Amino acid sequence: MNWSRPVYLPSGTGWYDFWGEAWFPGGAAVDVPAPLEVMPVFVRAGAIVPMSPIMQYAGEVRDAPYEIRVYRGTDGIFPLYEDEGDNYNYESGRFSIVMMRWSERDGELVVAARAGDFDGMVTSRQLHIVFISESGRKSSSVVYNGEKIRVRPPSGGDREFI
Repeated sequence: MNWSRPVYLPSGTGWYDFWGEAWFPGGAAVDVPAPLEVMPVFVRAGAIVPMSPIMQYAGEVRDAPYEIRVYRGTDGIFPLYEDEGDNYNYESGRFSIVMMRWSERDGELVVAARAGDFDGMVTSRQLHIVFISESGRKSSSVVYNGEKIRVRPPSGGDREFI
């Protein structure tokens, strides 16, 4: 059976289909496939979405690489928060925050210097940055050691798939 449903996308920005990464303008309803096994999910242009590998429990692989998805189209910001994950030490300031800022005008993601720390904190992590735009996806990998870095989408063809 071919299931679909109308989804209204708010105006003022563009939207990406999370699963297929197609871009849609805001301010209109779009008819999207919605089979029982797939929930329609849309991501606002400018969103920065950190992701980690599937794990059985939080912290199973403490130094697992992160995939950072940057949905292009407008500026965005995201505070990446981490703590020990198994106690209340965050209440006494034992956590870290890494601010991530995407500038559409500059075409660059700035990953700021880490603020804060906690016992067992991973100090070096692989970041796989995926830049998603109307013309496709481009990716770049960097090692983040807690110091400020700047990452730009790689140049090249219209579409680079990983």
